[in-house]
This record gives sequence, structure tokens and C-alpha cells, in this order.
Amino acid sequence: MVTRPATVTQMTEVLIHEINSRFAGVEENNIFAESTILDPRFKKYGFTNEFAYGRTCANLKSQAGRILIDSQHPTIPEPTNSSPSSKRKRSIWDEFDEQVSDILKNINPTAGGIIEVDKYLEEPLLPRSQDPAKWWFSKKEAYPRLYKLFLKRLCIVATSVPSERIFSKAGQVIVERRNRLSGKKVSQILFLNFNM
Repeated sequence: MVTRPATVTQMTEVLIHEINSRFAGVEENNIFAESTILDPRFKKYGFTNEFAYGRTCANLKSQAGRILIDSQHPTIPEPTNSSPSSKRKRSIWDEFDEQVSDILKNINPTAGGIIEVDKYLEEPLLPRSQDPAKWWFSKKEAYPRLYKLFLKRLCIVATSVPSERIFSKAGQVIVERRNRLSGKKVSQILFLNFNM
């Protein structure tokens, strides 16, 4: 067995203590928890606390049930007549079309949300190297309610570092010798500098 120097052991202990103290309640935060479940790379495997996972699933089902879907099912088109005075002929499918229309009108949105979340959770995990946004875009027809929740939750930038870098670079661009640059010109310089 390899022995570690005391400083490495102490550093490891301090690091573990700091990580635990900073991220202890991360699963209790609804935004983080919902974002974890809505990320098809993690779902329930991003949780260590089974109770937090169950609570978050219940919250997602409740939220999904409250989302109204504009055109969840295709409507049955009414045949158009060439002249307004002509009467529409009865079709053999009229009774069936009326029954389908009645069924579609009576769909319970809460049940639809629960079913949608359960179907999503049964999907296989996405490989960690793939883009969850592309996955959701390809599945937005299958999970329209969850797609709307995904747009709310996973659009959040995880860090403020990119914006801080731009502010820092702006401080380097606007110096005593360049104080007459217009705002537009500074924006262009920063854009070029950041994207090159």
C-alpha cells in the first residue's frame, strides 16, 4: 500500500470537507434537481438521495400537468364545400370522427403530464458526450410538456465566467491611450478578441 505524505492527506481532507459543505443541499434545490432530471444524460442517476429524486419527479409531473399543449393531437379537418348552398354529404366516417373528437377534448392534462414524465424516465440515458439540447429538439414532439420545462431549466448558464472574462478584457482594451473609442468600436474589438 502506498503511503501519502501528511500534507497530501490533509489537503484531501480539507477538499472533501469544502465540497461537502458547499454542495450538501444541492439536491434540495428545485432548480438544480429538475435540471438534473431533465438532462437526458443523468436523470435519476444524478441523485444520491432517493427522497429528493422522488420529490423532484412529483414536482415535474405536477408542472407538466399544468402546461397546456396547443395542438397535442391533430384535429380532424372538416371537408370544404365549393358552394355554401350545397349540403354536406354524410360519410361513413362521420360517427367515428365525432367519437375521436370527443375523446381528444376530454384528455386530462394532469394525467398527460404524469404519463409524459414516466415515459421520459424510461428512455435510455444519453451518452455524456452528446448534446442534451439536440436530443430534446429531436424529442419535442414526443414530450411537448417536458420540452417546455427543459427550455426553462436547462437554458441557465452554469457559470458567470464568460461574462467576467469579457469585462476583464474590456478593462484591458479601454485604457488611458484608447479612451476615445466609441462604444460600438469597443464592442467590435471585444467581439473579435473573444471569438478569435
